Amino acid sequence: MISDSQWEKAVEKLLEQTNNGNIRWKAIDSLKRDGIQGQAYVVSVAGRTIAVYEHQYKYYADEFAWEWKNTVAVEFVDENLELQWRWPASTIRWSLIDAIRFQVSNASRFIEEFLGAKSEGTPQHA
Repeated sequence: MISDSQWEKAVEKLLEQTNNGNIRWKAIDSLKRDGIQGQAYVVSVAGRTIAVYEHQYKYYADEFAWEWKNTVAVEFVDENLELQWRWPASTIRWSLIDAIRFQVSNASRFIEEFLGAKSEGTPQHA
């Protein structure tokens, strides 16, 4: 059985390859999942299609008390974008979706064109 730490390393590698531009994500609107927040993103890596998306779910503190929370899912999907298997939760999945959104939005290109200077690195948050 594959350990959760190996899946964590896989997400880290997706993040690294996204930031380096070695893989290019595509935004899609056709992923059918409950509670999706914004767009979903797909990429083909090592012969597999991977989907990443943010979604909202009800978190139950007890039987009658709940609140909405958001999380990020990483999944293997088939050619019809149907779920094959959801990866275990990763501590850096939020960093991955942030890097994907940064890439898909062409934020670096905007800064280069708007400020007339080449930007370096990944998104910085206050």
